Amino acid sequence: MENPIGTGHHPMPEHEQDARFMELTRDTQGAARTRKRLATLRAMDPSMKAADLVNIWTADHCRALAIMPRAAGSPPSS
Repeated sequence: MENPIGTGHHPMPEHEQDARFMELTRDTQGAARTRKRLATLRAMDPSMKAADLVNIWTADHCRALAIMPRAAGSPPSS
């Protein structure tokens, strides 16, 4: 195939990207969290760094578990 879907010449439509994201993440993240994360991705500033997105999702995950992330290099709480 010369121009498969997902290339610059044949981009995947957003609705198909969204459906694929939901399909691949909903079983492990749950439908509500997956929808929230997809909305975050769609609303994010294109200049945002991947590390910023990871920090947002880590904080969200910790809130869901009712824990706070520890600083890098600090020992785990007992």
